[in-house]
Amino acid sequence: MPTLKGITARIMCDGKPLEEYATITNPESPSSVGCWVASQTDKVFELSFLFEPHKEWGWSCELDCDGEDMGGITFWPEDISGVIDLVGTGPSLYPMIFSEILETEEAADIATNPFLGIIRVKCWRTKPGWTILESEKSQEAIKLSEAPIHETKKMLGGHRVKLGEPEPNDTETVKVVYLDTDPHVVFDFQYRPMGLLQALGHCPRPTELSEPKRSGIKREAPTDSESESASESDGEEEKVAAQLHILQQKKENLRREREERRSKRKHKRVKTEDNEIRVPPTAKGVLIDLCSD
Repeated sequence: MPTLKGITARIMCDGKPLEEYATITNPESPSSVGCWVASQTDKVFELSFLFEPHKEWGWSCELDCDGEDMGGITFWPEDISGVIDLVGTGPSLYPMIFSEILETEEAADIATNPFLGIIRVKCWRTKPGWTILESEKSQEAIKLSEAPIHETKKMLGGHRVKLGEPEPNDTETVKVVYLDTDPHVVFDFQYRPMGLLQALGHCPRPTELSEPKRSGIKREAPTDSESESASESDGEEEKVAAQLHILQQKKENLRREREERRSKRKHKRVKTEDNEIRVPPTAKGVLIDLCSD
């Protein structure tokens, strides 16, 4: 269960949390938690949060999927839990779905998206006293790629995020003030099909079937050819796992290089100015005044 600095975040499918594997926690600033989860084709998912209550600040959670901004939600200071089940900033919101990546044998751009297969949540502390915006909702649409990738690149992801059918957006858009220069906590969920996670060594393989009870029938010893075949199979499996590990390391290096280039091009952003974000609808549709005194 990824937990750090008063926040717990999990990915939910069918009302149950996905099990996390190989979790790495970095408590130093910028604080972060990284882990692996097993995704399933065509499964709808959502992000669930638990917060330690604080009267001094609220929470703002911003979501990125495969490197694309999916919007964010702000929660009240007294909230002890929350969820991001629909995403978007325009008149419609959309559920998120794990989708299988399409393959192609044609020559493709070698520079595959380094953020493919990563769900990132940036959690900020916000100052109480938000301002509701009366302006119309943004018309900018979320742009998630569905382009096929070369078949040799599929092992880098296996799945990607796509959007489901639109639903009306009945949330309010507000301005919030961030209390921190950097996110309070960042959660990185790297999602892959279970078989790929097992091949990469990030989660255990299924337990082997227990040996049947011995009977009075004498079993013959395996022949030399059968032993050689089993040995070759084990060697091939280890070779594939090693190749997958090397490719995964290359992907991580590309991601870090891209982030370093971005940080050099941009000045460090100080999150103390107003920022637009949405909040869930209030009970019974009653509009609550969130403006500070």
